[in-house]
Amino acid sequence: MNNSLILQSRFYLILSFEAFIIHDHRFQIVTFAAKFGVRNIAFLGIGLLLVNYIGAILTAIYMPQVFNRNLMVPVHAIFALCLIFQEASASFYQVIWRLLYAEYIIFPFM
Repeated sequence: MNNSLILQSRFYLILSFEAFIIHDHRFQIVTFAAKFGVRNIAFLGIGLLLVNYIGAILTAIYMPQVFNRNLMVPVHAIFALCLIFQEASASFYQVIWRLLYAEYIIFPFM
């Protein structure tokens, strides 16, 4: 499970690239993230997080002897819904980081 949190943290890191991309454009630095674009990087990060949340739900369903199904399924479903229905605004990144913190808070109870 610890590897899942490490992987998920990397997905959150992908979503935090916006400031770097803006800097790259300003100073004409050619990087993959700058070429790919802020919007596409955000979609990539959101897609990877959704896959991770779905994977956590499926893992809890198929391995109830290892994980607390009663906690993991509803919590990760709520996280996925928060991610899907989040508006594109300045608060978008706050929600992303709050989801990460919430994941670490529920980790001991899984």
